[in-house]
Amino acid sequence: MEDIKKSVKDNSLSIYLFIASIVLFFVDLSIWRKFLSFPDIYIYNRIGIYPVKALLIMIIVNTSLSLFSFKKEKEISYLLLSGSVFIAILVLFLELFYLINK
Repeated sequence: MEDIKKSVKDNSLSIYLFIASIVLFFVDLSIWRKFLSFPDIYIYNRIGIYPVKALLIMIIVNTSLSLFSFKKEKEISYLLLSGSVFIAILVLFLELFYLINK
């Protein structure tokens, strides 16, 4: 575990991607709580999980998988972390779509 911490601290790209996914998550969460949690707005969801909660689950899973894969393959780690950023951007666009069509 110490090797993972040391190698992740030395790599700036993984830190930037992780920070970007966390910042985008909090932006999504603040938009969700401030504008989209009103009872007059209906958001269709098939699985019963709102997009912000699904995003949190995906960020946690992708970050943990990227930490374990960082030691063997850095590219897989980058792919997982950039996938978290991409999904956070998609949720942001989804929320903006709901705000525009409100």
